[in-house]
Amino acid sequence: MKIIAAFSLTLVCFSSLSQDSLWTKVYLPDFPIWSEDAIVNADKDIVVGGRYQSDGLIFRTDSLGNLFWSETLPSVNVFKLENETDSTFLLAGSIYDFGSTTRYPLCAKFDSNGDTLWTRSFSVSGQTNCLRTSISMTADANWLFTWTNDLSNNVNCVKLDGNGNLIWEAIVNLDDTYVITDIEGAQDSSIYICGYVPNLPGSGSKSFLMKLQPNGTVDWSQVYTQHMIMDLSIGNGLIYGLSKYFGSGGSIALLMIDSQATVQLGVEYLAYLDMPIEDRIRLMIQSNGNLIISNQSQIGSDFYEIDAAGNIVNVGNTLMVLNCVLEANNDGLYLVGNGPLWGIKSLTEHIGIYRSDSNFIDGECTQPVSPINYLNLPITSPPMSITNNTGINFISLAPVINPYFLIVEEGCVDQTGSIEEYEQEQILVYPNQTSGPITIEFESFKEAHIDIVNSMGAVILQKKFKGISISMDLSEFNGGLYFYRIKDLDSDKIYSGQIILN
Repeated sequence: MKIIAAFSLTLVCFSSLSQDSLWTKVYLPDFPIWSEDAIVNADKDIVVGGRYQSDGLIFRTDSLGNLFWSETLPSVNVFKLENETDSTFLLAGSIYDFGSTTRYPLCAKFDSNGDTLWTRSFSVSGQTNCLRTSISMTADANWLFTWTNDLSNNVNCVKLDGNGNLIWEAIVNLDDTYVITDIEGAQDSSIYICGYVPNLPGSGSKSFLMKLQPNGTVDWSQVYTQHMIMDLSIGNGLIYGLSKYFGSGGSIALLMIDSQATVQLGVEYLAYLDMPIEDRIRLMIQSNGNLIISNQSQIGSDFYEIDAAGNIVNVGNTLMVLNCVLEANNDGLYLVGNGPLWGIKSLTEHIGIYRSDSNFIDGECTQPVSPINYLNLPITSPPMSITNNTGINFISLAPVINPYFLIVEEGCVDQTGSIEEYEQEQILVYPNQTSGPITIEFESFKEAHIDIVNSMGAVILQKKFKGISISMDLSEFNGGLYFYRIKDLDSDKIYSGQIILN
């Protein structure tokens, strides 16, 4: 069944699915698009920001993935979205000025309909270009906006009020040229900013984490060698930094840091199947205090639930490249990412959203569609008035309608790029719990690769097999929670689950 929302003034049609339903949606245009970030707003809707060609893209769906609107932002790179409390949202990005051939840092606020409320852009010196920007709300309901430039060692940070007015501006000179990856405001009004040096070889990589006082002065700044810190979260009295770590050849590292820059705990998680980890790794704190980590590999993405001690308590995977994991309103996750899925050659790049429950069971194939139905929605760009930090208007973007269309599909994408109607195969694992012996049984013949993974993410056992079942003995390993991950070598489908070893 296709669920569609007509553009502009026509009726929005909803299915009988509830907010607790598992579902998947593919936002498939006739041109390549790519997601960068997503949020769940005060109305419990999903707002996604991304890019296509040389422009930015934002769109809003309801909690079931039905599309309300979609808009383009000409010459804009979208990096991060953040919620206001009233269903408005802010965007951190950059904008290209064709006259000066310079890319400027851009901060913009939108209402719930995607209309621009205000924009701010900040000047850069000479022919430098903004590398990346980030944004975060402060404890006093104002906004922190930060960026770095390609020919400068400075980290720029400004505090803006809800109307975009400048409260203060801080410039911090560091030891190298860094790419900003995140900024977070803490409940005590302190500010944390992280970034990494681009284009350094793995073992030579380094990142910084900096703490600013509420007035923008530097409290401390710390450099971490062999790390590329890609995301920050604050909770449980700690600052969590998720990095690509090259100390042992390439893995994910979770750094748990206190407010005085001391690393209380550092946990390393090995990549599955020795796949190289790409830049896209993300971190999110759930309302229960546990963390969700996602990382990209050559065959899609893995995502893990991590407890306060750094132990993996749940694991999932998808063939979609995850760019964002969000906590759903009624327990579970929204997984936002990109295709084409690994092995698919006939689909253009697209954005997908999966709705998963708290056990990481997703809706990837729970609502098969036959035949394919879809809706073409025109993407429009809102009026934008771009000003620099002296208030001078130097770019005006008039509303335009571009000949681009967004297709919304619900169902299962198979390995040839078509929508496939099928039930997810059942896997029987027994006995579970076990003292060691275990059997994994399929409904049909398989030639597959299986990994057994411990709670720290390390692969402890690998096997290849042909048949409808495989038996193993895990008695040589310590008791605890383990995970199996099975790749069907014929279909490239991935199956995973838990094993409890006594």
